[in-house]
Amino acid sequence: MVDSRGYDGRSWLDHFGYPHSENMRLQERSRRVASNKMELVITITDPVVYTTPWVSQTHEFFPVPMAELTLNGWYGFLEGICAPIDEQEFNRRVRDDARAPCFCGLQIIADGRVMAYNL
Repeated sequence: MVDSRGYDGRSWLDHFGYPHSENMRLQERSRRVASNKMELVITITDPVVYTTPWVSQTHEFFPVPMAELTLNGWYGFLEGICAPIDEQEFNRRVRDDARAPCFCGLQIIADGRVMAYNL
């Protein structure tokens, strides 16, 4: 089991921008269930932001031939960074979209069409 603490509260849990605090605890429980299969369950506990711990579904991992482990021709360990340095990219992909007009009402017209309107 990997038990991680000490996160920067300015980062996000995922690309949707779910928040967390500096008190978040991330536990990753992995186990080998067969010679060619591993399982992983993740638990996030953050009593400052969430009322109950969040537990992921069980993720299953199987060996993949090296020839299939590529990204644009690159082999090996590929890593993404999810840190405050990514804030401009996050704003572009997530937050800026949230500022767009929101259709707050729907009206079904007699012929079955749906009309959306802003309030």
